[in-house]
Amino acid sequence: MRVTAHRILRETLPTLAIGALGAGIFWLIGFPAYTLTGPAAAVSVATLLGMKSLIPIPLRDVVFVVIGVSIGSTVTPEVIETALTWPISLGVLAVTLLVLILVLRVMLMRGFGYDALTATLSATPGHLSYILSLSTTMGVDVGRVALVQATRVLLLTLCVPVLISFWGMTGTAYVVDYGAIGLVPAALVFAAAVALGLLFKRFGIPAPLLLGAMAASAISHGANLTPGALPHWITAAAFMVMGCLIGTRFRGLDRKGLLGHWRRGRWPHWYLVPWPPLAR
Repeated sequence: MRVTAHRILRETLPTLAIGALGAGIFWLIGFPAYTLTGPAAAVSVATLLGMKSLIPIPLRDVVFVVIGVSIGSTVTPEVIETALTWPISLGVLAVTLLVLILVLRVMLMRGFGYDALTATLSATPGHLSYILSLSTTMGVDVGRVALVQATRVLLLTLCVPVLISFWGMTGTAYVVDYGAIGLVPAALVFAAAVALGLLFKRFGIPAPLLLGAMAASAISHGANLTPGALPHWITAAAFMVMGCLIGTRFRGLDRKGLLGHWRRGRWPHWYLVPWPPLAR
């Protein structure tokens, strides 16, 4: 037992240190979501170079719960009230997102060789940390998902402000700041998150702790039972560990085989492939 604990500690601490270094570098260069993308990139490179990276399962589960609670806390009474006043807009948005996901899924599968599940997660817009957390628990190619999602976030960060300025649009909405969540509400929401996550796990739902924490937090925050957000340093630490976890997915990968696959890689000829409905 001591040997196992020593090995876990010996491999986990360097992984976290390199992840923190990657987050610092990405923060300096102004990369979006640096607490997540920085550690993911740094640990991935270190792992491919031969480092034995590791994030223990208990630490991973704690991070999933924290991220789930953090995402769910964005569902406030104001958000629900606003959503109910725009039913047509939300309906059009839902249909547009579904069509977008299906089109991108076909492109990634037919042109870039993605499997169905990896393509679906890569094509799904939304919360970057949620998509990557879900990917790590579903046995997909996390590296590919992270590449597509990070590119999406980067393009949004660079292009959206420019487009808004070009159109001359000004926003009038504001977000109610509930401050930091109290100790008692935080204890309640985390207890509910773990309980619901374990229930989801019993029924075989993918990423049960993450989805359970999201659901519990969204319900409690939406009902204004547990107002307030988690402290920034907690969510930042959770995202950093999540990025490290993504990087550990390259452990044990055959680097020579990877290089050979890159050299023989498929070029994106999706535009030469008949559209699926027309191929029949």
